[in-house]
Amino acid sequence: MTSSVAVNSVEGWQTVALASPVSVSSGQKVWLSFVFQNSVAVRYEAGTPGRAMSSQTWPAGMPDNFGTSGVSNYNFSVYCNYTPVEVNEKPLGNTVVYNTTSTAANRRAIPVTFNENGEINSISVYHNGGSGNMLLGVYTDVAGKPASRLGVTSLVAVNAAEGWQTVALANPVSVSSGQKVWLSFVFQNSVAVRYEAGTPGRAMSSQTWSAGIPDNFGTSGVSNYNFSVYCNYTPVEITEKPLGNTVVYSITSTAANRRAIPVTFNEDGTINSISVYHNGGSGNMLLGVYTDVAGKPASRLGVTSSVAVNAAEGWQTVALANPVSVSSGQKVWLSFVFQNSVAVRYEAGTPGRAMSSQTWSAGMPDNFGTSGVSNYNFSVYCSYTPVEISEKPLGNTVVYSTTSTAANRRAIPVTFNENGEINSISVYHNGGSGNMLLGVYTDVAGKPASRLGVTSSVAVNAAEGWQTVALANPVSVSSGQKVWLSFVFQNSVAVRYEAGTPGRAMSSQTWSAGMPDNFGTSGVSNYNFSVYCNYTPVEVNEKPWGILCLQHYFNRCEPTQFLLLLTKTVRLTAFRLSQRRFG
Repeated sequence: MTSSVAVNSVEGWQTVALASPVSVSSGQKVWLSFVFQNSVAVRYEAGTPGRAMSSQTWPAGMPDNFGTSGVSNYNFSVYCNYTPVEVNEKPLGNTVVYNTTSTAANRRAIPVTFNENGEINSISVYHNGGSGNMLLGVYTDVAGKPASRLGVTSLVAVNAAEGWQTVALANPVSVSSGQKVWLSFVFQNSVAVRYEAGTPGRAMSSQTWSAGIPDNFGTSGVSNYNFSVYCNYTPVEITEKPLGNTVVYSITSTAANRRAIPVTFNEDGTINSISVYHNGGSGNMLLGVYTDVAGKPASRLGVTSSVAVNAAEGWQTVALANPVSVSSGQKVWLSFVFQNSVAVRYEAGTPGRAMSSQTWSAGMPDNFGTSGVSNYNFSVYCSYTPVEISEKPLGNTVVYSTTSTAANRRAIPVTFNENGEINSISVYHNGGSGNMLLGVYTDVAGKPASRLGVTSSVAVNAAEGWQTVALANPVSVSSGQKVWLSFVFQNSVAVRYEAGTPGRAMSSQTWSAGMPDNFGTSGVSNYNFSVYCNYTPVEVNEKPWGILCLQHYFNRCEPTQFLLLLTKTVRLTAFRLSQRRFG
């Protein structure tokens, strides 16, 4: 509304600023109203969309509610001036002001489903004005009804005037694309809220103001009434993604055993946390990530700290102590175990879960141990951040089932299909003691020859799993080049392998010979070992282009000569040649 201003004495456009700017959304329809203290001739013509006219005049001013009006086909010379703004916040829900009113005291909620990731900031309710206080909240959806509370507003006074009342949540609520939540409201006193019959309807609890907006909505009935309630949310680009069973299943299990569910990645990424849906409980919980060997959880890749179980039903998300890197196509197991009996949601189905005979006292060990797999899917998932990994593996990334404890220095061949730099070598072993050395050798006649790179001597991991060791200096390789990845252990360590080609080379030398400059004599046999290298692809722009000889003659032509190699990157590399006499 504007302030009351004097009418201009001369004919023409008269523009008056609003006391406060009015925010509008794309597609929103508003009415521009005017009233004069005295008789003033305003220009118009017959036409649509027409004008609305109240029976009230100047003494009524610009009331909070326009009141009863009639619409006729007359267009008046009236317009507004607005500034376009890029509004990041969006409404979702029932933004229409319905005609029917309800003064029921019960806690109610209406459902909304998001088509993008976002953060809910506030909830808006249209009411006829009232007294006392109000509370608004956001709840999860379980089986088509509101369940666990995700967010709540502070207690605020109900506006005395009719209209939309918007209240900010105490903390924004993060939502994902496709997620359904319920927007809840309850009033201290009787307040008329607008609604109409229709779907998807509303949920209503038997509880009233005294129960507030509890952690769990509780029992409710759903009926086909839509209320003038919506939320305001900010779309966000969430780089973190869920993977696993994000559905809240209806059956519960209170088994104390350590269990795990499998997930397979379709892109490289980093696992940040694990989420479990449970019915609330006490005591602590542990979550972990394990490798997959032959369709069962094996070596631990990551673990959370021991955290208290939430007392309220709902999703509980716990961050890993250290993020776990995963590759596209990699299968891992998400494990969970509780100190006390906690009901976890599940349903029958595949790919199922693995279950150990161990319980809380065993925690999340380095190796999952023996387990049985059954067709039960649990409400468990991980949250991961996709990453563009420039480093690539090359070699045998499969964990083979046979083991060898031979002490000899061995090597497996790999051939590159692009230029790159080898940064490290990875070996899968069953754990051990002492030290290990890894190296890279050239290929001559199908056998390892000259050493290109070597790691420092590092302690063998005590736990079974992949052990990756960085080379002292990266090794440059070219597309089509074949090299050998070598390994040797100080003590007896079981390394995984299987029969097959291209096989491995084995020297008669052991730890005492280390990784010599030349691999030496070796025999090649058809055994593939779980060994690979990690390399960074390199786009090599530099190429040799020509040779220029510069000769500088002094007296008897006894010069110092330089051979210059000119490259396409316009770099000159000088090589000093030995002196010689030119005749």
